[in-house]
Amino acid sequence: CTADDNATLKLMKNRTVPSSKGYITLSSGTFTLDLNGDTISNYHEQTILVSGTNLTITDSSEGQTGTIKNLGMYAVRAQSGSLIITGGTFIGSSDYAVYTSSSCDSLAISGGKYYVTNGTSRLYTPGKSALAPGYSYYNLRTGKEMEDYTDQPISAELSTDTVIVASVKAVLTKNGENINYYSFNSAIAAAQQCTANDN
Repeated sequence: CTADDNATLKLMKNRTVPSSKGYITLSSGTFTLDLNGDTISNYHEQTILVSGTNLTITDSSEGQTGTIKNLGMYAVRAQSGSLIITGGTFIGSSDYAVYTSSSCDSLAISGGKYYVTNGTSRLYTPGKSALAPGYSYYNLRTGKEMEDYTDQPISAELSTDTVIVASVKAVLTKNGENINYYSFNSAIAAAQQCTANDN
């Protein structure tokens, strides 16, 4: 398929990739993978390898339960081609949930939840350059924007935390520093912790 085809591959049920098959390699074409609330899982180095494909991953389900889960390492690894993520949950095991390379033609992440089951939640990208305009990394538990380390993993504070990508909803200025939040309720909760000394 090409970009002109507007092709979408929609999951209609859960799919487990057998160990004998390894993982899913996408090496050509341009299409959208709609998780549609279902799960793709396996136990290998990665669940999906983007190696030349122009891939968009989304989740059209109402409950936003679409998941790519790897019991081995990465849920998605992108080494060439392009990757756009607008939704879905990405679960890695002992390494990164999503690992992307600067050799990709383009990266644009504007949604999704990311965590690993055996360690700190991490999403490895070439810094915020991987994000779609107006989006950032947030800690789902605190609602606070996460510090960006270019060419380093985006890591949560606790092993139970989940990294999400979302747009800015509120900004709390504290002691001259602007702190972005993805939800108004999280910003309100943080503001209520401020004292007169915080300015």
